Amino acid sequence: MSPRPRLRRLALLAAPLCALGACSIPPMDAVRDLAAIHTGTDWQPRSPAELSVPPDYYLEGPVSGEAPVAGLYVVLDHRALELAILDHIGPIDPRNPPLAFESAAWLLLELLHDNHREARQRAAVHLSTLAGAWIEQQGARLPAEEPAGDLAAALQEVEAAEDAVQFLAALKSVQNAQFADGTSTIRLVAGLGRRASLHHVGPDHASADLLAAIGTRAVLHAFSLAAQDPDPEVARACRERHDLLARYAAPR
Repeated sequence: MSPRPRLRRLALLAAPLCALGACSIPPMDAVRDLAAIHTGTDWQPRSPAELSVPPDYYLEGPVSGEAPVAGLYVVLDHRALELAILDHIGPIDPRNPPLAFESAAWLLLELLHDNHREARQRAAVHLSTLAGAWIEQQGARLPAEEPAGDLAAALQEVEAAEDAVQFLAALKSVQNAQFADGTSTIRLVAGLGRRASLHHVGPDHASADLLAAIGTRAVLHAFSLAAQDPDPEVARACRERHDLLARYAAPR
């Protein structure tokens, strides 16, 4: 099999999940519902949870009951609901940087901090799909040389950027900066999503392709960290995904 079809196959790994009838809920609603069923401090199960739709929209069968406050639902089976929500996240538009980066940040959190092995594996599938699309559709590539810059200083540039030219220059500093631990990488991705929204970055914006490259690098960095996962299956899957994506994102 030639390399390019293999990359397309990786990018479409989440497609069977949508075949379950999971695509009727907007992906970003599912992303926010994923956050809603976890605590904000240590990513532990939260119940009751404020969801965009009743849990029965995600699951067939009674896994929850409505709480006394309208819009809140008691989650009786956190793991089942979590996996069902993840099944709805798949079709993330890679050419919509604000939404793609918000989605990626929550999926990175799921991959690196969730205590449910299958949920971590599912998050890895969606992150692979997103990074594969950035590589395939926008030509995302890793830096030619190992980045050695100061990430904190680069992020200060991002925060200070007032127009498209300054934002693009700040992103170049980010791409040349070292990525460290998983938490800082998650915060980086979330922050870039917010700034991309502020600067109205769309698919034709001058910064769109560079954001795709940074997003791809963040996913690969997370996979390198998740390759040390205590579960051998998760670790192996993340190593394989990292190596395959890195091969196609190699500088040319």
